[in-house]
Amino acid sequence: MFHVSACTLRGTERSRNEDSFLIDDDPISGKEDHRVDKAHESDTSPVLQAVADGMGGHASGEVASRIAVESLAAAFKSEGLSFDARTSILNAHTKICEAARIDGNPLRSDGLIFDEPFD
Repeated sequence: MFHVSACTLRGTERSRNEDSFLIDDDPISGKEDHRVDKAHESDTSPVLQAVADGMGGHASGEVASRIAVESLAAAFKSEGLSFDARTSILNAHTKICEAARIDGNPLRSDGLIFDEPFD
């Protein structure tokens, strides 16, 4: 068994939290600060973790970060062991760009750390 934790805070400069995160297929986003702890029974089951940093001070950063983690969660849930992180990240980016075109506002979420498991 192992535990996964995530926490996001709005900080001292912003009135709302624009960040979102994902543990497995459970996206967490919104305007509040969040902390989540999850226990995993199996050491062999795949775990997906992601953080989308909504760029504070820019238009709709919270929307972009939410779309990113929701898109990754849906792909992880539907694809299971065949989950392709690179393709899923590119698909999330496409969804963010489409939402920006529909809304007419630039949606900005920044940052990527991609870490694949190793033996």
